[in-house]
Amino acid sequence: MSDRVEIGKIVAAHGIKGEVRVLPWSDSPERFSLLHEVFLRKGEVVRPVHIISARPHKNVVVLGLQEITGASEAEAVKDWTVEIEHKDLLPLPGGRYYIFQLIGLKVFKVDGTPLGVLTDVLQTGANDVYVVKSPEGREFLIPALKSVVKKVDTGNREMLVEPMPGLLE
Repeated sequence: MSDRVEIGKIVAAHGIKGEVRVLPWSDSPERFSLLHEVFLRKGEVVRPVHIISARPHKNVVVLGLQEITGASEAEAVKDWTVEIEHKDLLPLPGGRYYIFQLIGLKVFKVDGTPLGVLTDVLQTGANDVYVVKSPEGREFLIPALKSVVKKVDTGNREMLVEPMPGLLE
């Protein structure tokens, strides 16, 4: 697991003072105002920066960063991702998980039959759908419903499911 988690992407410079527009990858864009330090990443290059201001603007968050003071510097970090350390993650209510915590879980039916590994989470609006890939390369789509997902154990990296009839056919 990486030391940091991506929480957004810089999509544009904002104004002439070096602010950047960040498309947040979070249900809580206001979380940016609680942060003091973030990391900008492009490929293998990582740059720590300090937040001096954060405000919502349409569908983005406008960040003022101490280390970026002009429009050309802001334009230079366009398309960089914004990351935080795990310690800066907001706590989630019981039974909710960050996607990075779910990816890689071994998935079993409640009777112990292995189904495969959770490889992706599709966010459909109504409920998430877990993509589980079997060792043979077959993909199963498991709805993230309490009636189907019986147990998530991030410590042991396992998930137990009780598929509805026909779901695995």
